[in-house]
Amino acid sequence: MPDGDDKTFDALTRKISQARGMSCESYKDKCVKRRIAVRMRARGIHTYDEYAKLLDRDAHEYQELLDALTINVTKFFRNAETWDALKPYLVTLGTTRRELRVWSAGCASGEEPYTIAILLLESLGAGRGAIDATDIDRLSLERTRQARYPEAAFSEMPAGLKRRYFRDGQPIELPVFTELVPRRRGVSKRSHARGVGRNELQVTDVMTPIHAVAALPRRTGLGPDGRRDVLLPAP
Repeated sequence: MPDGDDKTFDALTRKISQARGMSCESYKDKCVKRRIAVRMRARGIHTYDEYAKLLDRDAHEYQELLDALTINVTKFFRNAETWDALKPYLVTLGTTRRELRVWSAGCASGEEPYTIAILLLESLGAGRGAIDATDIDRLSLERTRQARYPEAAFSEMPAGLKRRYFRDGQPIELPVFTELVPRRRGVSKRSHARGVGRNELQVTDVMTPIHAVAALPRRTGLGPDGRRDVLLPAP
C-alpha cells in the first residue's frame, strides 16, 4: 500500500470527489486504497500527497483514476423488481404527457437506458419517449455507443423481448445512443436520444423537464454488499 496516513488519504478522496463528482466516501476505504495504489504504482508515486499533486497537473491521470474506480457490473433488466415498479409509473405519466423524458443517471455500458427504451415501447408505443444517458466513466460511454453485448448481458432479460429488440447482441428496434457526455459535478449538460422506437434519432442538449430518474447503483467492488437499486421519481 502507498505511504501515508488516514489524514492524507481522506484529503485525496475529498479532492477527487470535489473535482470529479465521484463520491468516494460511499465506498469501502480498503478497496478505494487498493485501486488508487494501482494508479500510483503505474506512475511511480509513493505517497497520497504526491499523487494529489500529480492530479493537479495531469488531467489525463484523473481520467485514468476514474476508469480504475468505476468498474461497472450491469445487465438488461437486472433486478426485475426495479423495472416492475417503474413500468406502471411510466404508464401513469403517459396518460398526461405526450412525450416522457427519462434520465439514466449512471448508464454504464448501455444496458440500463436500453432497458428503459424497451419499457417505454412496451408501455406507451413508439415515439413517446426521450432518454438521457450519462455516466462518469468514459469507457462505459464508449461501450454504450458501440451497442454490442455478450450473451451474459441478456441473462435476466425476458426471452421474448430479447428476440424482438436484439439480434446478434445488437439492438434492432431501439435507438442507438450516438452522442453521450460524461456526468460531472453539477451536471450542466445531458445528451439524449429522442423518439424512442424510430429509426432516425435527433440528439440534442436542450434542457427540458425530466419526468423520471433511474439511478440504479451497480456493484463495483467498492461499495457495501447488498446495496439495493433505487428509483427516484423526478420533481
